Amino acid sequence: MILYTPLSNEEIFPADEKEWEQRKDIPIEFGMVTIRKESDKWTVCCLQSSNPQDYLSPKYQPGTEWVL
Repeated sequence: MILYTPLSNEEIFPADEKEWEQRKDIPIEFGMVTIRKESDKWTVCCLQSSNPQDYLSPKYQPGTEWVL
C-alpha cells in the first residue's frame, strides 16, 4: 500500500495502543476533525474536510485547544 501524505509513518500508524486511545475523531458538517489528548487538554491534530473554508477557520487549526 502506498500513502501519498506529508505525515510521518508514526503519525499514521502509531506503534503504541495507548496513543490510539488518546485520539478522537469528531464529525463536523463537511468532514472530520481528529483531536489528541495532551496532558489534561485536547488539541486539534488533523482536519479532513471537503469545505475549503474549514481549513481557514481558526478553530480547526492544528494545536487549537478543544474542551469536551
